[in-house]
Amino acid sequence: MTLIIKQLFIYPIKGIAGIAVNSAQAEEIGFQHDRRMMFVDDQNNFISQRSHPELSQIQCTILDGHYMITYSGKQIKIPFENGQALYDERLKFAVKVFDDELMAYELSPEISLRFSELLGAPVKLVTLGKESLRMKTLIKEPLETKVSFADGYPYLVLGTASLLKLEEMMELSVNKMRFRPNMIIETTFPFEEDVLDLVNIGSAQFRMIKPCARCQVVNIDPETGLSEKQTLATLSAFRKVENKVYFGVNTICLKEGEVKVGDSLDLVNC
Repeated sequence: MTLIIKQLFIYPIKGIAGIAVNSAQAEEIGFQHDRRMMFVDDQNNFISQRSHPELSQIQCTILDGHYMITYSGKQIKIPFENGQALYDERLKFAVKVFDDELMAYELSPEISLRFSELLGAPVKLVTLGKESLRMKTLIKEPLETKVSFADGYPYLVLGTASLLKLEEMMELSVNKMRFRPNMIIETTFPFEEDVLDLVNIGSAQFRMIKPCARCQVVNIDPETGLSEKQTLATLSAFRKVENKVYFGVNTICLKEGEVKVGDSLDLVNC
């Protein structure tokens, strides 16, 4: 059976609900529009579902020239050009994503204030800009890559058979969006994605680097924002290695290009 792209997702703001797309432009830093924006607190540290599970309830629609953000019945419009949210170059400062520090740009104090009011806490909405650079060291060639505001890698790939295996173990349906995938590939056996390496998809080329270590975010129900313990606990029973639980594969882009739902995976050296 030929492996194919079943679904594609992007997350314009780190931590918010994903958007299913039929095609996406793959870039080294991640899919265009994917996690180029992020909320930071009053210490300029990143905010994610770990501390703010309500982010999972923020929806985004990409319209002509702007993002429409919807939360709790209210909407905020964010203009962009060529996949880049518009920002004020004077509002540049360092932000932190785990141990990484990089330059980011606040879109505007007005937009940040509106999100602060919505979320009930002081936040700023920042974006990557012309002086933003974040590098990730890799265990495979090319040994480093650029990355966006994503946790650690530009892409997360997950196989359909792996999801089915988890559902069998849990004896219930599992929402794939718990795992924040960028690409869902139709696979023939559980964790087939773990053994892939270099693949061509559409006009792009990707390298699967390593299985993805998961945290408590997978316990958050994307539909409600409420947390439970069963998902991570079930994964721990059969996907735990040295106190880390793995599900999905961290992936990088070696050759930029377009990827579409239905594209087959050309396995270069798997």
